[in-house]
Amino acid sequence: MVQVGLLLSDVPSTVPPAQQFKDIVSVAQTAERNGFTYIAIGQHFLYGDLRWLQPVPLLARLAAEVGPRVRLVTQIMVAPLYHPVLLAEEIATLDIVTEGRLVFGAGLGYRAEEFDYFGVPYRERAPRMDEALVLLKKLWTEDEVTFDGRFWSLKGVRPHIKPLQSPHPPIWIGAHSLAGAKRAGKFGDAYATPPETRPHEIAERFEAVREGFSERGKAFGPQPLRRNVLVADSREEAIVEYARVAKGRYLTYVQRGLDLY
Repeated sequence: MVQVGLLLSDVPSTVPPAQQFKDIVSVAQTAERNGFTYIAIGQHFLYGDLRWLQPVPLLARLAAEVGPRVRLVTQIMVAPLYHPVLLAEEIATLDIVTEGRLVFGAGLGYRAEEFDYFGVPYRERAPRMDEALVLLKKLWTEDEVTFDGRFWSLKGVRPHIKPLQSPHPPIWIGAHSLAGAKRAGKFGDAYATPPETRPHEIAERFEAVREGFSERGKAFGPQPLRRNVLVADSREEAIVEYARVAKGRYLTYVQRGLDLY
């Protein structure tokens, strides 16, 4: 069975934050009334003339605005910018507050300046992501954690917050690259395919996920597939309007450093 969700996005910073939040609540409630299963939101920092509301507090509030059938997704959080202890406790708390409706979506990030803001070397984002995913699972599932990694080290710590879902919220890895799909196969529960991914690339990446799952003894099930959709009175009108909207959106992505291909 196909389940449908929507991705909340940024808005121009000329829109007052309170209005942005009010609009998000309205969108989420309308989505629920129309049978949507997932509501997702991404993440950026110091984004200039566009604004993201941060996903952890926002989804905590949205959990009270929609019913138990709706799942809430961080798609994506820029995992390498976080210390895994902080991220583990934030996500575990959010899973509790959402009453087990959380999906944890994570990715590398692509804006080098965001890493500069946090003092994290951009070139280290992939190994930091991999190590964080290992440590997150340990902090969510083990009563006592000892870990000696390249970036983080813990000795005999006892996690005091565990997620409500067992063993932890589903982990969706978002990425534009084949390497990201392989990461999802190795560490995640699903690969969240970006909307720009072409059909032959989708097949290639799902096969990489399947292979990674197989090595872990994990079954390959339904995967989240993002597509851009525009509703209009006719196909012709939709194409014209989509071209207008998409041009600005993708120019923004390029200006902010996203290499789509």
